[in-house]
Amino acid sequence: CLVELIRAESMDLGVLNGALQTLVALGPPALPRLEPLLTHESPEVRQSAAVVLGQLEAPLGVPMLLILLDDADSNVRYHAIEALGQQGALVAVPRLLELAVSGDAFLSFAALEALASIQDPSALPELIGLLEDPLLAGSAAQALGRIGHPLALRPLLGVLPSVEEAPEAL
Repeated sequence: CLVELIRAESMDLGVLNGALQTLVALGPPALPRLEPLLTHESPEVRQSAAVVLGQLEAPLGVPMLLILLDDADSNVRYHAIEALGQQGALVAVPRLLELAVSGDAFLSFAALEALASIQDPSALPELIGLLEDPLLAGSAAQALGRIGHPLALRPLLGVLPSVEEAPEAL
């Protein structure tokens, strides 16, 4: 069973990648097989589940990814964030905005990239506010540019001299 291969403690990388790609190829029918991996003791296994969930074209996997946003391991959370962006998960926007301002730069940048992929205009106020954050302004500008809403134009013009990514976002 593919899930048993992924759970194996001494699996080599080639076998892991093969098992993951097979689950992706299965598509949405793979979802029930992935659910037990979300609580596996190994962070690498939980991370693998997040990667597969991101690659599946299966909106039903989004609730599983939302669970992984609370994982103890930051790499698992990072891959869950990426996967939510790949899925275009509108329901995740509030949580992604929380992560964007969490103070954890590793997760903040991933959350901003996911928000850029999702392109939900409801994120505009928070993203515009992040243009004032020296660390996150560039990523916020890129997200605003990808959303492409007219309300982002004036704030982006306002940071044009100081944010390197602002011209590209416009």
